[in-house]
Amino acid sequence: MKVLSRFFNHVRHASSNKLLVGSLFVAVMGATLAGGLALSRNTANAACNPNDIMACGASSPAEFVNKYTQNASSDLATIYSSYGLSPDEIDRFARTAKMGTAYKNGNIVVDGKVVATGADSLGRNKKTHSAAVNINSKTYYSDTNQNVFVPDSIPAMVMMNGDQFEFAALTACGNPLHGHPNGNAPKYSCDMLNRNQIDRDTFSFTTNATALYGAKVAKVVYEFGDGTSKTASTISEAVEHTYSKPGSYTAKVTVYVTVNGETKTVAGPQCTKPITVEEVPQTPTYACKELIGELINKDNHQYRFTATTTQDGGAKLKSADFDFGDGNTQTGVKQASENTVIAEHSYTEAKEYTVTANVYFTVGNDTKNIKCQTKITPEQPPVQECKPGVPVGSKECETPTQLPNTGAVDILGGVVGTSGIASAGTYLYRSRRNLLNTKWRK
Repeated sequence: MKVLSRFFNHVRHASSNKLLVGSLFVAVMGATLAGGLALSRNTANAACNPNDIMACGASSPAEFVNKYTQNASSDLATIYSSYGLSPDEIDRFARTAKMGTAYKNGNIVVDGKVVATGADSLGRNKKTHSAAVNINSKTYYSDTNQNVFVPDSIPAMVMMNGDQFEFAALTACGNPLHGHPNGNAPKYSCDMLNRNQIDRDTFSFTTNATALYGAKVAKVVYEFGDGTSKTASTISEAVEHTYSKPGSYTAKVTVYVTVNGETKTVAGPQCTKPITVEEVPQTPTYACKELIGELINKDNHQYRFTATTTQDGGAKLKSADFDFGDGNTQTGVKQASENTVIAEHSYTEAKEYTVTANVYFTVGNDTKNIKCQTKITPEQPPVQECKPGVPVGSKECETPTQLPNTGAVDILGGVVGTSGIASAGTYLYRSRRNLLNTKWRK
């Protein structure tokens, strides 16, 4: 104002030429001021237009969320929800929304890629070609970008669902946009838990999983069913686990996927596997502990032979073959009990014999054998006698040859017998006479 006052004081005393110059100056200044005022007013109207869904818009996702929370117009939540931004996705919008551009031709572009076509926007005021839209009993107006955009493009905040357009709002006014999405929504799943048995109690695991269109596998967590777990960074990374004891277990895998700035977990029945850990196999052992010969009949040298065995780890006693050492054998003798095989044999001679038992065991699908031996000496049986001190077979046991009753022996016997009788009579007579003589003398 001081400049203008000095100017008018100066031209009051000026010549005609100076007055002409002054007039031109005033005209220019007046036009400049008028234009400045008009521009200021138009800019204010553009920033806070009554058609704005969010008054004065938002220059960033953070400012958008702040105004959304304040909800000065009280209808922001219902409007934006009908255009793809539900209240429970506001935090995701704040984290993942990107700055893009909405074009007059209907394209929405993010990072140089057209993510939607045929876009239209929603406003509060009716335009020439706009269509009424009822949201929660209030009427708003939708029109194509071609009809309502004055400039060729307007910056927009865009939220994607993986590779697929999901929601957008113009920065200048917060007006939401509809469009035909390009790209695909995220796809992710746990497809298969792969199990490979390395040995009795050790297994290796990998996973088949799908993570497409903006979804990425963050990690894979294996739970082995015995209270332990391991984490892998990729699905192809093999994870090994050794179980500490036999039993039945259920192994499962959970795939962690990053999508839209969030971490999701996926599992399922196809991503579990039953695990069976067998008992520690025992090493088969078998032996013939001893072979014992027991005399059971002294008269005919009969013996009972018992082969006693030990076996473990799945080995089982089957049978035995006996060699009695005198040229006689007995084969295929079945077991008498779990640990014994018994055979009997009689010997004809009293001498030392080596008896062998070849014992057979069933070990898995095979038959194994092992031998054990013992020595025996049958005792000499009692000698039979024809009379005391004379063994049967001696000459003394032979019976004498007898003559016929009419032979010389009988006559001789008769003579001997008669003579004996006469002698005996003579002896008796003399004894009696001596006795009488003695008495007489007294």
